[in-house]
Amino acid sequence: MGCHGIESLPHLKGVASYSFKPAEDYLFAQAENPLLAGVHDLLIRVDPDQHRRDMGRPLLGDPKICAACHTQFMDKDMNNWGWLKMQDDYAAWLEGPFSHQNEENFSNATVVRCQDCHMPLVAASDPSANTQGEVRSHHFPGANTFLPLLRNDTAQLEETIRFLQSNRMRVSIEQPNRKNALQNLQALDEHLRDSEETLITIIWAKPPRSTLSSATMASATIFPAAPRTSTKRG
Repeated sequence: MGCHGIESLPHLKGVASYSFKPAEDYLFAQAENPLLAGVHDLLIRVDPDQHRRDMGRPLLGDPKICAACHTQFMDKDMNNWGWLKMQDDYAAWLEGPFSHQNEENFSNATVVRCQDCHMPLVAASDPSANTQGEVRSHHFPGANTFLPLLRNDTAQLEETIRFLQSNRMRVSIEQPNRKNALQNLQALDEHLRDSEETLITIIWAKPPRSTLSSATMASATIFPAAPRTSTKRG
């Protein structure tokens, strides 16, 4: 059932923090016999009400459900130190321009939910489809093109590329406003594209109150040195 089995969220701290309620199975739901499995599918189409309730729980349309897994933290039981905030895609959406929750207004009909971008409506013949014969796509395109490439999943890779090229992302780079900031006026050397990266792993002693149970490690990518250039303060 996955997400469709989530009944409620006790909080929005994430790390799979949800209450799960299994679906009410139709007859022969676990059958491996093709004939019995066909009877099961037929029963769903004859009386799809329970199937629709299981597949269309109200919480599935709320962006908060995404916080159940796409918000992460590490607790004291995990790091022997204390509560530590980690990934938080839900807060990024909430504070971004699509949620309209960061603007000083009471309501806004143009709110774009996580589901609207990452789960667009597609045509389907499932009994849980809406009146237009559509369900939410479960491809979940995002910014990751490596995993579908690794799995040789051409369809998912193409879907991800289309998603990234359809004006879904905004990147803002602001000029430094500190008085002591340095600005380099030289363009990036194009020869760097032909350079090879060198990965260096640095290991140092465990610091006090470390969140790790062993020595701390860090990695740095070293590029060939570029010619020294003059800088100006701005």
